[in-house]
Amino acid sequence: MQYILLILIAICCFYFDSLLSLYNPFHIGGMDIYIVPHLLFMYVLVVAIYKDSKTAYIIAFLAGIFNDLYYSTVYGIYTFIFVFTVFIMTFMFRMFYRHIKTMLIIILFLTFILDVYTYSMFRLVDLHHTSLMTFVWFKAIPSLILNALLLVILFPWIIKLLNVVKRISFNKEH
Repeated sequence: MQYILLILIAICCFYFDSLLSLYNPFHIGGMDIYIVPHLLFMYVLVVAIYKDSKTAYIIAFLAGIFNDLYYSTVYGIYTFIFVFTVFIMTFMFRMFYRHIKTMLIIILFLTFILDVYTYSMFRLVDLHHTSLMTFVWFKAIPSLILNALLLVILFPWIIKLLNVVKRISFNKEH
């Protein structure tokens, strides 16, 4: 039951990512600014902190496959980075155990790394034709700002949901 609830939350995050992506690009002053939400990715990293690593790897793998199938033309890019960042997050969690502000900063840093990694991979296979500076100023930084806002607003709710899932699974077992 616990796994089903965790996956349902992941599906909701994926859905909200898709909804928020519909508003791209923003046209400001004759420039196109792309803001890419990464709710699902940040959720996976929060699961890596607050659940066991096995569960986090399973959800990261499934979430990566979802993103690859829906957003990517090069399969495996999101699956790899989701699973790899769960590995990094579980390692960092051992170092910064329960320092909430530090973990939030690490989640945002890894979200930025996700954007840079996907840009690099798509640039490598010649699917992106924008320069690195254009990418940083008109996609990576605006996306980082949006994801920081989403993380600050939604982090307490996600923690409450994970606690509810824990209580539900505990009550089912006893």
